[in-house]
Amino acid sequence: MNVTLRRKKILDLLCAQGTVEVKALAEELNTSHVTVRNDLTSLEKEGKLERFFGGAALPALMRMPVASQNGLDRELAVNQRYQINDEAKRKIAAKAAELVVSNSTIIIDSGSTTHLLAQALADTGNVTVITNNLAAASTLAGIGSITLAISGGVYRNVSQSIHGHKAEEFFEGVYADIAFIGADGLDQRKG
Repeated sequence: MNVTLRRKKILDLLCAQGTVEVKALAEELNTSHVTVRNDLTSLEKEGKLERFFGGAALPALMRMPVASQNGLDRELAVNQRYQINDEAKRKIAAKAAELVVSNSTIIIDSGSTTHLLAQALADTGNVTVITNNLAAASTLAGIGSITLAISGGVYRNVSQSIHGHKAEEFFEGVYADIAFIGADGLDQRKG
């Protein structure tokens, strides 16, 4: 496995588990402990993880809750989320784009994968997109065959999206053929 793929796998495991151990990574990646430690050191220099004796953890910025805003906390910045499982996200976005047919109305939620979906919709004709995702809206804004409706509300830089009471009001009574909702848009307790 080349260095890029190996480090990507380390980050994927780290994001899924929160921490990783050198021994387990060496076994998982079929490589030496020295190679794993070198990878962890490089990734730490890039700010993608923090080393501890025998392993690594997500950086404090990614572990610590962001100041709670309307109950939304412990959230990675969207520009950091693009780096996590990026190949899988692109495949998901491409498959999702295949579900969108001409003359349909879709909702695109905030998130990195849903922004990639917006990029994949560039060649889809006559679609109405309803969104609170400003990155997606910016991507779609210049495409003449797409009608774009953007919610009002409070801008959250961490997610590059619009939230709050006004956004909720905007989506009340909205009907769409398909809604693309990011997994971070779900809460175990609140739905």
